[in-house]
Parts: sequence; C-alpha cells; structure tokens
Amino acid sequence: MSKLKKPPKFTRDDYIRIYDRDGYKCQAEGCDNNIVLFQGHIAHRIAKSIANRLKYGDDVIFSDHNVLLTCGEDCNASVNVGNIPSECDKIVEKVRGE
Repeated sequence: MSKLKKPPKFTRDDYIRIYDRDGYKCQAEGCDNNIVLFQGHIAHRIAKSIANRLKYGDDVIFSDHNVLLTCGEDCNASVNVGNIPSECDKIVEKVRGE
C-alpha cells in the first residue's frame, strides 16, 4: 500500500481563487445561490477519501478541476461524481493535460 502524505489544506488565497472562478455562486446543477466569501463549501467532485487518493493521486483529488463552490451539504453531495467513471475520467484528463 502506498503511503499518503497529509492532505493539503486550502489556503485563504485558494478559497478566494475558487470563489472568484465560480462567481460567488453555488455550482450545483439547478442551484444559483449567491455565497458570501468563506461561508460556502469547497466540494470535491471525486471525494478526497483514502481510496480515491490512492486510485487517482493527490494531483487529481486536490486539483482546482476537482473542486466546485457549493452553498451547503445537499449541493455538496450533488456534485460528487465518484460513482460515474466517465466523469472521473474527464477530471483526470483535465488535470493531467495541464
């Protein structure tokens, strides 16, 4: 089994960059709630579980391509694509194609 490093933490600048990129709006389909800086969720589309970190690598799991701004737990869960291999593959391709 590969040894994992401690997962990176998002910095203040990371949060600001993601909020700016997503226009301070929830990115879940069907939701366009405005979100005040630092009051939303940074949702991982492929969850940051140990199994996913081992399968995809931290470069994918903690990439900006794998996170979206959401307004709360329901929307956070709705953007998870971990059970849709074709969507996971798209994220991996975006990250590795940079």
